Order: sequence, then structure tokens, then C-alpha cells
Amino acid sequence: MDIESFNQCLAYVQATASTDSSLGAWLGIAGTLGGTGFGWWLNHRTTSKKEERTALLKKDCCLGEIKSLLGDCDHSSHQVQLLIKELGVKQRPKAHRLPSNVKLMLLENIYPEVASLFSQQQQDWIRWIFRTVDNINKGLAAVADMRSEKSLFSLSKVLVNLQADLYDASRLGLYVINDEKIELPALESMLTQIGVAPPCLLAHRALILNIQRNDELLGLDKEI
Repeated sequence: MDIESFNQCLAYVQATASTDSSLGAWLGIAGTLGGTGFGWWLNHRTTSKKEERTALLKKDCCLGEIKSLLGDCDHSSHQVQLLIKELGVKQRPKAHRLPSNVKLMLLENIYPEVASLFSQQQQDWIRWIFRTVDNINKGLAAVADMRSEKSLFSLSKVLVNLQADLYDASRLGLYVINDEKIELPALESMLTQIGVAPPCLLAHRALILNIQRNDELLGLDKEI
């Protein structure tokens, strides 16, 4: 190999080494950036999955509270029917085991965060549940104060309306749980299904008719 050829070969090796060095440096930078990007993606994906699981858990908690509401409505319906039975024979109701109020703490605090996970019709029904529970609590407050209510006829309207609101809350709750407007039995049939005794149902029917006739049927206030 002559000097000129040797010099050309040396220049080529040096150029190649320089290129390899630049390529290695570039690959090192790319690897660092790629590792950082992959780490960010992995962390983001993990965080997203965790947030998704948390959101689904919160949704399940909301549905669980609605199921509990159904049980509360069944219990309260039994108690209301016992009071209605006493009124049906013109007796002032005394003891009962009705709750002082109905609370929807999870729906009030958690539901706004996960409302988007519910269908539009579920969201509409939940809004009606809140309104219906407000009416239920007003009725429960009136029953709690029934000793100061002189008019048995007024008290009969409180109880009949409270029973209707309890039925509506149960109906709406079942709609939300099933995510569809399912066909449900009428109020009296529902009361029969949950075990309300026939004498209570007869008294309930009599109170409704008496309200429609402005107390002309039973004369609840004539005895006061």
C-alpha cells in the first residue's frame, strides 16, 4: 500500500469512527428520550386505569345506596300502612318505627363526580329521586310532629301522600338499577308483594276515597 492509499484509508476509518460516534451519541439521546416517553406513557396508563377503577367503584357505591333506598322504602311503607290502619278506624296513630329522615349521603357527595358514567335517563331518574326524597322527608317530619296535628283528616293526607312518595322512590330506584323503565305493579299490588296485611290495604283505600270526598266518608275530624 502506497502512502497515498494509506492516507485515504486512514481518512475513511477516521470518518467512519466519527460517524459511528455521532450515531452512538444520537442513539444514546434517543434512548434516553424514548425511555422517558415510555415511562410517562406507562405512568399515565397506570394512573388512568386506577382512576377508571376508582370511578367505577364510586358508581357501584351510588347504585348500592339506591338499593338501600329500596329497602328503606319497603320498611317505611309497612310502618305507614300501620298508621293508616289506625286512622281507618278513627284512632289517632301513636307509636311507629319510621326513620326521622332519609339520607342519600353517597349520592349527594360522590354522584356528581361520576354522573357521566350513568346514562342520560339514569341521570334524569336520579334527579327525580332527590326531589322525591325531599318530599318523603317533609312527610316524615310531619308524621314525627303528628301529636301536635289536631286534624286527623290532614294527617290522613300526609300519610297517603307519604306512601305515594315512597312508591315513587322505589319505582325510580328500580329504573336506575335496571337502566330502563321497567313495568312495575301498581301501588296496592306492590304493597301486597312486600307483605302488607289486607286490613291495612282496605284502610288505605278508604282513606284515599275519603280524601277525594273531602272527609265526607269517614268524618275523621268530626270526632275531635
